[in-house]
Amino acid sequence: MAGFLEKTLKPAIAAQYKIDSQQESLFGHSFGGMFALYAMYTRPALFDHYVAASPTLWWANRYLLPPERAFAGRVERGEVDVRHTSLMLAAGDVEPAQEVQDVTALERRLQPLSAYGLRTSLRIQPGEDHMSMTPAIAAQVLREVFTARTQ
Repeated sequence: MAGFLEKTLKPAIAAQYKIDSQQESLFGHSFGGMFALYAMYTRPALFDHYVAASPTLWWANRYLLPPERAFAGRVERGEVDVRHTSLMLAAGDVEPAQEVQDVTALERRLQPLSAYGLRTSLRIQPGEDHMSMTPAIAAQVLREVFTARTQ
């Protein structure tokens, strides 16, 4: 799927619309949030901003942990430049406690990568559950992504 975004969809959009190549963003909710994280871990230069709302971190026995560790190692060894990369994580406070704990723990694990330039943020949205997250945070996502410094 990330290959499709890189090789097919992004060029097709760029052919039709004026694109700011320093402000490209990927938003995903639930399994889409999991995909956004996977894309950042495996192809971090594909987008400038990644947003993972209520990512499905528990899926398949925590499938994303090995790619996350590999990504962190590549950043720490200087193999990946994340100086212009941001990640916004979000969950509703009415979601199952384990999901809120998972996304909070992920943000804590990635926070040390700020020393290499990765900007992370975490939003625990009051009164929202898994299904209500996307419309509840839409304005916050747009505000954060469009005001993020890329230089």
